[in-house]
Amino acid sequence: MPARHILKTSAIFLAAAACAASGSDVQTGPDGISVTRFSGNPLITFASSPGLDECAPKYRSDYPDCPSINGPSVIRVPEWIENPLGRYYMYFANHVGDYIRLAYADSPLGPWTVHEPGTLRLDQVRDLFWDHIASPDVHVDEQRQRILMYFHAPLAGSESQKTAAAVSEDGIQFTPASAVLGRYYFRVFEWRGGFFAIAKLDNTRWGELYEADSPLGPFSSVGPFIRDMRHAAVYRCEDRLYVFYTRVGDAPERILATVVELKTDPEGWLAGPPATVLAPEREYEGVRQPVRRSQSGGSYAPEHALRDPYVFEDDGRLYLYYAIAGEQGIAGARLEIPQAMECTSGQ
Repeated sequence: MPARHILKTSAIFLAAAACAASGSDVQTGPDGISVTRFSGNPLITFASSPGLDECAPKYRSDYPDCPSINGPSVIRVPEWIENPLGRYYMYFANHVGDYIRLAYADSPLGPWTVHEPGTLRLDQVRDLFWDHIASPDVHVDEQRQRILMYFHAPLAGSESQKTAAAVSEDGIQFTPASAVLGRYYFRVFEWRGGFFAIAKLDNTRWGELYEADSPLGPFSSVGPFIRDMRHAAVYRCEDRLYVFYTRVGDAPERILATVVELKTDPEGWLAGPPATVLAPEREYEGVRQPVRRSQSGGSYAPEHALRDPYVFEDDGRLYLYYAIAGEQGIAGARLEIPQAMECTSGQ
């Protein structure tokens, strides 16, 4: 493997992002990236459905405050799915839940309706996993007319969390479809005919990059990729990868962005210094809670923190979904990246 090196990132990341103290719905970050919160936020809260208050059985007695809402992943329902619940599906999770949640809407802005009893369940993958299931990363496979979901759970009988995949013909009923693919919190993107994933490297100070020839693997590790990553989102425009993520230990935890130029072999990719694109400013984002350094693991009480970004492209527009007040719900925003205009002509 060639010697790894930190890529030169765009000069715009030398400056910190501006975060208006006034609580504006618009925040501006590096590279001219701007984020405009939806006026209808929050999109999902515990009030959205009684089932969102439930945890996996293991946690219900010992951790009565265990419910959480996190990990959004949004798709536009393809035309080949008959009688969909809505035009858009949002998959999300409880940090210690026993099934992947699902909501539907006719607009990326909502309103979103929670579909019970959700989608993929822990009981369906107990040959490999136990304890809980979370972190959906969902993709539409137009060529094979299927919906592909990456998810994570602890390996059976251990605390080691790994990723596997499931497939569906309707986006609701999923069937396990792979062996263990890699570490947890997969975010997958395509580049030059290959498939790449960013994952969390346990609780070390690095994220990890994987590559594969098929979306169902096997994935092989390329090596460390992003420092201090908790959960990432990716948006690729040609040979430029925009990575949005949060970090354990930030005060407050907030959404950061960096750029990686994909003009070398993957062994040469490594994200450079990030800058803030979105920090808590609204009451539903936990701004009234005290500012504290965030911790690893789940968040089961309101925090002054944002987590779990996800970037969704639809009709030439970009959207950023994220977990609010720690893991108390999901909100959304319009995302504009001026240097990606050639990939998002509708912006």
